[in-house]
Amino acid sequence: MTQKGDGTSRSAGTPDFDIFTADASDAAVFYGIELECFDEPWTLSDFEGELSFDHTLAFKACEGDCCVGFIIASLFECELYIGDLAVRPAYRRAGIAGRLMRTLFDRAGKIEAAYLEVEDGNDAAIGLYEKFGFRKAGFSRNYYEHHRPDGTKYTVGAWRMVYENTRD
Repeated sequence: MTQKGDGTSRSAGTPDFDIFTADASDAAVFYGIELECFDEPWTLSDFEGELSFDHTLAFKACEGDCCVGFIIASLFECELYIGDLAVRPAYRRAGIAGRLMRTLFDRAGKIEAAYLEVEDGNDAAIGLYEKFGFRKAGFSRNYYEHHRPDGTKYTVGAWRMVYENTRD
């Protein structure tokens, strides 16, 4: 195992990536990753706006000069809302999303609760969030709208997941 600068370890054979603080200059790169990962992505202006707010915490995972994933959250006093987490498909299952989550929680400081929504059926993401102490706290029907190749629309529900800090 190799110790990384952010305090996490990596096994031999896994991608060599580092976690950095992100800012508004990363919007276009994040948008490109978003297009690779989601059927209904955030827009470039969504990223530009969110990355410019003072309450935003954003981090990126990079392999050399290549950004391979990111996380964006909003911190309001002692509550954290995770708005987006994406890892390029070719880099999944290498621990990148977990390291982004750990970095976010470490840098957020003491929080009382965290919230997010995750698409029903995204079992990998739900499993990741559960490893970090999130639990399903509600379900919203028709949360995500998708488009079929023929142009027709359909909707998919989303789980509201909640993390409550009971350690402090």
